[in-house]
Amino acid sequence: ADNKELKDFLVAVDKLKIPDTEGEIKTADQLDILWSEFLATGKYSPIKKIVSALALSKYKGTLDKLKSGEIKNRTQEIEKEAYLGATYQSAVWSLISNCKQMPLVFKYCVFIYENESLSQDIKGQLGAILSVVQKEIQKEIKTNKGS
Repeated sequence: ADNKELKDFLVAVDKLKIPDTEGEIKTADQLDILWSEFLATGKYSPIKKIVSALALSKYKGTLDKLKSGEIKNRTQEIEKEAYLGATYQSAVWSLISNCKQMPLVFKYCVFIYENESLSQDIKGQLGAILSVVQKEIQKEIKTNKGS
């Protein structure tokens, strides 16, 4: 019986598709894998890869336009763009959230901003994210001092 269980397990493992994080980031699953890798190791490379997902900003708003009916023709291409837009929103949200909660993520993002060669678009977005995080951290510090 153990042998059959092992075979079944190996078949199940074989079917398991863990998202590849090489190349461009296109899914929220890839972001989850990268955050898990960072949380497990504290490594810089997953954060740099997550920042690269800011390139998906060109798809921002497609999902909202689909929902509102502004885009009437729901093609596969439009659905793909909506999905990429949602992945972009996840990247932005997770970077802001984790920069606020984990000083190491914030330090890595500042380092990426100051030292990595980024497109103007990604550099501008990362700068805006860091600015939002700084303001929110300062607001929390003021609030906590008052209590």
